[in-house]
Amino acid sequence: VITCPTADAVIHYTTNGDDPTESDPVIASGNFVTISVNPSTTLKARAFKTYCTPSVVKSATYIESPTVATPAFSPDGGQYTTNRQVTITCSTTGAVIHYTTNGNDPTESDPGIASGGHVTVTVDPATTLKARAYKPAWIPSVVKNATYSPMVVMPAFSPGGGQYTTDKQVVITCSTTGAVIHYTTNGDDPTENDPVITSGESILVSIYPPTILKARAFKSDWAPSTVKSATYSRAP
Repeated sequence: VITCPTADAVIHYTTNGDDPTESDPVIASGNFVTISVNPSTTLKARAFKTYCTPSVVKSATYIESPTVATPAFSPDGGQYTTNRQVTITCSTTGAVIHYTTNGNDPTESDPGIASGGHVTVTVDPATTLKARAYKPAWIPSVVKNATYSPMVVMPAFSPGGGQYTTDKQVVITCSTTGAVIHYTTNGDDPTENDPVITSGESILVSIYPPTILKARAFKSDWAPSTVKSATYSRAP
């Protein structure tokens, strides 16, 4: 938008770098000119009025500012059984990465980290990691965000699956405190409707016919564990 407070002044402008004359295009005060930033454009304007000295030339250059590349996380957000060491990178040379773990978008006042640096992210409670990269005279990057949430540890069997001469007492354990283990012996993946076993207790598993023992652990507000599966069969 180009304006001039002098009543009845006529504004002339150029975009070729030359100082405006009364032969150049006219624009009414308060109107706008569309300027290209790629390539850069130097806009000049000068106001004229009969019997008055023309104004000083107003000049400004408009250039396209590059945008900093969006940071990347490794590993990315997801469900994990332990806290994660997250590597944050940015492919723009000279950029400074700022990050938060409180849900707010990062500003240059937030903690900084060099590309390739690590941040420890807790998964219990879930954490939303956000990062944004800055570089002088560049447009800041898009905010990268990812949520890291807890997942129950997969149960363990002792002894493990294999071929045996007798039926086996199999101890099922889960190292996640407060998790509830459900199991099946019919080949189906366990749900919370299936039988429950306390971590450290055992069940008798038949080896003939072979039995597929499966277990999965659940905990409120956590992602269920991966299904643990093992086959117990009779030795030849």
